[in-house]
Amino acid sequence: MIKLNSFQKTFYFEWLQDNSKADYNLVIDMDLHGEISPERLNRAITRFVNEHLLYNSNVRYINGDYYWISRSCLNEKENILKYIDFLPSKKELFSFVKEPFDLESDRLSRYYLVRISESHYRFINVVSHIIVDGLSAESVYKNLACYYNDAEFRSEYSLEEQAEMIIKLNAKLSLIQENYKASMNNFWQRQLCNSTGIDLKFLKNQSQQSKLEIHSRKLNPISEFYFSIVDEEWNLVKEISSKYK
Repeated sequence: MIKLNSFQKTFYFEWLQDNSKADYNLVIDMDLHGEISPERLNRAITRFVNEHLLYNSNVRYINGDYYWISRSCLNEKENILKYIDFLPSKKELFSFVKEPFDLESDRLSRYYLVRISESHYRFINVVSHIIVDGLSAESVYKNLACYYNDAEFRSEYSLEEQAEMIIKLNAKLSLIQENYKASMNNFWQRQLCNSTGIDLKFLKNQSQQSKLEIHSRKLNPISEFYFSIVDEEWNLVKEISSKYK
């Protein structure tokens, strides 16, 4: 089992607060021209998912910590690709993108091939941000293309090697955070110590219209903070955030 790193835990904790949101769905929408075989693309995606560890895993809470647990491998006859032989409405297309992922039970990527006309398609891939970031997404999609173009293509790294690489990366991230936590804190203390209003002192005298409500979730130990701020105070907050972000 592989532990989630601190960044992945952030996504997971936010999902726990509201598992109906799709804010962290990453989407690629490709306009494809040429002959595309849905069956061949489905087989390519199946191989891709089976050979990329986090694409075929879910999150579990076990003995006080959070882990990646591998799912069963897909059979190449399973239809992981949803093929649509007509152009859906914008509302239907939007529903594909906004469908949330269940991080504990869903496969964390979805694939749609929409036939617009003869030799013209849209390929839509929706993936949970918890398993891929924006920097590595391009290499992931290039890799997927290799699976389609070459039926014998295989991942450069085995699942065991990927697991070892993830564990080493997580250890490196933890070490960086541990070693540089104090210096990072000191850096921002120095940068912001003379900042006017950075501690939002003006909110101490907030108007009657601005209020803060706190609701504790019983399903998990995370608290949610709901607040409303009048325009004048909100503009001050935005001014500060844009200056020091």
